[in-house]
Amino acid sequence: MTLSTEQYAKALYESLQETPSKDHDTVIDNLVKILKNNNELSKFEAIIAAFEKIHNEKEGIVEATVTTAGPVKIDKDMVEGLNKLAGTKVNVTHKEDDKIIGGVVVRVGDTQLDASIKTKLENLKRTLSQ
Repeated sequence: MTLSTEQYAKALYESLQETPSKDHDTVIDNLVKILKNNNELSKFEAIIAAFEKIHNEKEGIVEATVTTAGPVKIDKDMVEGLNKLAGTKVNVTHKEDDKIIGGVVVRVGDTQLDASIKTKLENLKRTLSQ
């Protein structure tokens, strides 16, 4: 019987919860051995992504994406601000997209705050064309 990525992730999460932290490496090594024996090593990255999703849900952590036109250092103050905005802990990912021209677009869960220059220009254009 072949397990789905989500089933492996759930089993990994439960195993790590029941195992002392000093033995976590052994649990992961065992998972890799099982995947190898089942010719499913290609699932490893997807299993880890699904595991992180399960972990974040259990811990009340939401995903936040900060998109800027260029490189920006995501510092402690920014993360704390996003934590306050979300009302919970956030896991921050940074993306660069030169199409936004400048400013920032922040997505926390299903909420998006768009303070990009591109959007401001599009809003101005729409207002002027009315």
